[in-house]
Amino acid sequence: MTAVLITIHVLSAILLVLSILLQPGRSSGFSLTFSETATAIFGGRGALSFLEKFTAGAATLFVITSLFLAMRFGHGGGGTVMKEVPAPEAEVGPAETAPPLPPATESAPSPAPTPAPSGAPREAAPPSTVPLPPPQETKTP
Repeated sequence: MTAVLITIHVLSAILLVLSILLQPGRSSGFSLTFSETATAIFGGRGALSFLEKFTAGAATLFVITSLFLAMRFGHGGGGTVMKEVPAPEAEVGPAETAPPLPPATESAPSPAPTPAPSGAPREAAPPSTVPLPPPQETKTP
């Protein structure tokens, strides 16, 4: 029974793909190759309606066989493949703390120079005098 169901499923998938490829699209695609043959066999509009019905039937057959195969080979869901793997044991120990940061020194930014009136000579702005913190030595173990 399972082999028959799988065979029907594979055949319906192949027929579904072929029927979709034979349908005309915007650029007429693959169906342009068989357009004269399809017109001779099915008539002018008959080929399109036949292909639409055939595609719908193949899609329905594909969905039904997919559902039956899922029910047949499904394992009930909710399972896991990690049952055999032991859970890692958490090590309990003192938490590492980061060294304290040095206190921040804030200095007020220098005020922006006021623009000189037009015609007056411009003065150069004083250089920034923000102090840099002293470098800290790092110890490597």
